Amino acid sequence: MNEQKNKPSLLEFASRLFCLIRDLPKPEPVLETLEFVAGALYGLRKAEQLGLPPLGQVPKDYPEFMLCQIGRLRAGEEPENSWAAGFFFNSALQRIAMSYDRIPRLVTGEESRYGVPGRMQRLNQGQYGHWKALYEKFNDYKHTTKGTSSGVYVEWDEVVCSMDELLSLLESKQPEIKRRYSAGHPTS
Repeated sequence: MNEQKNKPSLLEFASRLFCLIRDLPKPEPVLETLEFVAGALYGLRKAEQLGLPPLGQVPKDYPEFMLCQIGRLRAGEEPENSWAAGFFFNSALQRIAMSYDRIPRLVTGEESRYGVPGRMQRLNQGQYGHWKALYEKFNDYKHTTKGTSSGVYVEWDEVVCSMDELLSLLESKQPEIKRRYSAGHPTS
């Protein structure tokens, strides 16, 4: 069986997220979290539409390429599609990684007792290995100056699987979220 056929599409993600936004309570913490997820979905859609180049494939003279893109912005023009696609892809990564930290706190109210990995492990009985790997790669990237020069990249399929795991967790935790935010604000 072709593994590619089993991967959910961005349109499927949009349908699932639509249902979550429609069905969950609407206090600020819930809406802000769903907005992170919606932004990630939009970032992935734009990256796909603009033709995200293969990861690790950067122009030979990237500083000059980047300067050219900023020059285009400075002139009131749009950057080249490859640069814009990378921008939207990286925005999606950031939002998915932030959700890894935020969703367990949204559901349980636990702030730091177990740390990010501990909170997720205690909350999530489903699959979240891709999401965890994305979070860890992004967290390392965020806290070091090496960047992608260290050879750490997040592949498209890993991001798609992460988004699937993220939405699956939100879907499975709807009863807890509804209970916790039933009066419009969190209950302990």
